[in-house]
Amino acid sequence: MKTPLAFLLLAVPAIAIPDGYQISNWAEPFDVDYPTALTAAADGTVYVSVDRNGSLGKEKNMGKIVSCRDTNGDGKADEFKDYVPSVDSPRGGHFVKDTLYLIHPPFLSSFRDTTGDGVADEHKVLLENIGFGLRHPRGSDHTTNGCRMGIDGWLYIAVGDFGMEATKGADGKVVTLRGGGVARVRPDGSDLEIYSYHTRNICDIAISPKLDLFTRDNTNDGKGWNIRVHHLTNGSEHGYPRLYKNFTEEAVKPILDLGGGSGTGALYLAEPGHDELLLTCDWTTGKIYNDKVSEKGSSYSLKESVYMNLPRAIDVDVDGSGNLFVCDWRGGRFKFAGKGKRVGMVQKLTKKGLKVLPFPKLTAMSSSDLVSQLKSPSAVRRLEVQRELLAKGDAGIAKPLTRLIKNSRLSIESRVAAIFTLSQMEGMTADQFLEAFVKDWNDLKEIQQYLTRAAGDLGGVVSSDSLNLVQKALQSDDDRTRLQAVVAMMRVVNPAKNATAQILKAVDEAQDPRIQNTAVGALVKIGDVESLLSHANKWTARLALMRLHLPEVVSGITANLQQSKG
Repeated sequence: MKTPLAFLLLAVPAIAIPDGYQISNWAEPFDVDYPTALTAAADGTVYVSVDRNGSLGKEKNMGKIVSCRDTNGDGKADEFKDYVPSVDSPRGGHFVKDTLYLIHPPFLSSFRDTTGDGVADEHKVLLENIGFGLRHPRGSDHTTNGCRMGIDGWLYIAVGDFGMEATKGADGKVVTLRGGGVARVRPDGSDLEIYSYHTRNICDIAISPKLDLFTRDNTNDGKGWNIRVHHLTNGSEHGYPRLYKNFTEEAVKPILDLGGGSGTGALYLAEPGHDELLLTCDWTTGKIYNDKVSEKGSSYSLKESVYMNLPRAIDVDVDGSGNLFVCDWRGGRFKFAGKGKRVGMVQKLTKKGLKVLPFPKLTAMSSSDLVSQLKSPSAVRRLEVQRELLAKGDAGIAKPLTRLIKNSRLSIESRVAAIFTLSQMEGMTADQFLEAFVKDWNDLKEIQQYLTRAAGDLGGVVSSDSLNLVQKALQSDDDRTRLQAVVAMMRVVNPAKNATAQILKAVDEAQDPRIQNTAVGALVKIGDVESLLSHANKWTARLALMRLHLPEVVSGITANLQQSKG
């Protein structure tokens, strides 16, 4: 089809792009328009969420998911299929293995094509009532916006500041979040929980191969909450709207606090041939930002620069061969612009000189070959390999996975992938998982934080041996390991009897704001009022007591005050 000159002028590569890259138009109106998000499958197929309602429209039957493929190798999509022909309010999703996980508020669903015709014929609702859809006065604005799977197998969900109102998982569990944040759930819709609390209106989550989560938040239009880049950790309290102005010490600080804007998509790029980068999009500034992260205690610091300019930047993703895809909202505003109006563009970024190889056929590989593939330098490939291994259900992979985990010659990223493949095996408990590492614990210092995190994720009732390892992690001189130990103490059913005192000691030794912030939530969950009262001279203990709305807290504080008067 012929493209109007004005539209082409918005699409030309003269738009600033990263050095060493070339850009081409991948998909444009009217094959694809109004892109609210995209996800690239490992094989290079790009699934675009199309919503002609934009953020404020409220008409039914305005959304769909379009798959885009390049069948002749010319760098531009030439096959377009309505993978999901009709879906209201499609937002961000993640295509993993053979499944598209999609947020379309008020639902999180999975879609699969089981017949090979390019159209999803299997649809499962994983979460109900997660955010607001067309029934809300503002349509699907400020709602649940996107999801991405980490190498730990959780689907992490970006929740806008309208929150989650009694969200129900496939297993019947109901969870509420008042305000924005991050929720997570297993791929079958079970074990829904809140991961991070009280961001504002986030649209997407970037996940590193080592399971650090990042997002670019939105401003609150001049009320003191600027664009913020957050590092999201389990239990982190970010303070919107009640803490960020007057009670800043009760919330974790953003790793970047910037000016105006509207954060949208995010990607942690960790693929061979590319620099390792945190990429975040901004609709208002029309830029994709390049954030180089550096470790700082249990968190990070960032140095930000502009990666590329786009009109109304929406999203970015990468396939299994290292091709980057970006989409924008050029020509559009907040609702359907009318028939015949061209809105949006999807473009492809390729690294000059990068040898692009087709993604391997993992289903044809043996379990042994798949385990070896976890050594790949590609984060996309490791995740795909993990999902294939878990789908096979071969119990015989436990020993080779354990050997890989203990192999200090391998990259941390590969060992992390093996750790969380082992921890997700059918029937795995925290005790069974940790048993293989008890004898070697002191020799595994560089991966103790990940072993502790995996055990904490499994939770449940744990043995004294497992508790001993978590306690050792709590006493580590590494802040990241300490942080995961605090989280693990919060998640196990039977924390150590002296867990409160141990956590408070770890906070004192670390002097790390994020550990303290997380510790408050852990101490509240443990709920050992007597121990907290005995340590009421400590700021962290007092913050925990403040959040425990119990009669014994009031009477205990009163008694302490009377003793101090005497």
